[in-house]
Amino acid sequence: MAELAWGFILAAYLFVGGMAGGAYIVSALADLLGKGKFKVVSKSGAYMSLILIIVGLVLLVFDLGRFEVDPLGVLNAYLHFPTSIMSLGTWIITAFTITALVTSVLWLLDGLEWVRKIVEIFGIVLGLSTSAYTGILLSFARGVPVWGSPYLPWLFVLSGTLTGLALSLLMIPVISWFMPRLFREFRALYSNKPDMATMIGYLERYGTILTVLELAVLVIYLGTSSMASVYWTASAVSIWFFAYIVLGLLAPLGINYYNATLERSKSYETVAYLAIASQALVLFGGLLLRYVILIGGQLAA
Repeated sequence: MAELAWGFILAAYLFVGGMAGGAYIVSALADLLGKGKFKVVSKSGAYMSLILIIVGLVLLVFDLGRFEVDPLGVLNAYLHFPTSIMSLGTWIITAFTITALVTSVLWLLDGLEWVRKIVEIFGIVLGLSTSAYTGILLSFARGVPVWGSPYLPWLFVLSGTLTGLALSLLMIPVISWFMPRLFREFRALYSNKPDMATMIGYLERYGTILTVLELAVLVIYLGTSSMASVYWTASAVSIWFFAYIVLGLLAPLGINYYNATLERSKSYETVAYLAIASQALVLFGGLLLRYVILIGGQLAA
């Protein structure tokens, strides 16, 4: 068995970083195109994108192991732009973090709508770049042919957007339960089960589209990548690969379809609870994807 240089912490960074970009994309598009109907989703995605990217940066710094030896050495990553992929990624993530912070502050102030929307347009580009970078970072690793596919960054972008959507929706009930007085809009929406179910039904259609696209790109990636069979043949990752397919993609698709029938029969409370299960499974699947890609690639090297 090949020696593993990277483990769960880096997989968690790839997951959290991609989801941060995806949550911001969802937040911005919901605000720019939603005509005010998805204000709570926009706020949820904006707040979570900021929290996630900060958590991701902490995970990355400590996984690299340099911070404890040379805390200021992290600043060297800014000095080789644009010739170094690490430096390029550092500048993208820094710009994205600042954008997510500004957007979150503007949402908290609940004013300057035109400024917020201008920031969001630039933020979408940075969110896409941040999600893609988590895949591009692996593609530049030497001696790992299964990571060299041009489809890997696209797979991570789709997964990041899907998990970002799931987290943005999942945090609405979570925040309404634990911080109802601080975020009254979240509590008001979640307490109104018909409105909540209608919003879930509408946004789950986009979740279904993203899931189908992710499955399609996954098939293309596996079919065109050298040694991709390691993902379903290596004992260390095969069970997690199939768990990702079944629990992270197919099960949420089934729940979304069933929820659509429940919404038509006006079983609004059941829709809300099943949506929580679906969103949790999507998040679990997103983490499994990064773990399988990271560990499987090293095993195939």
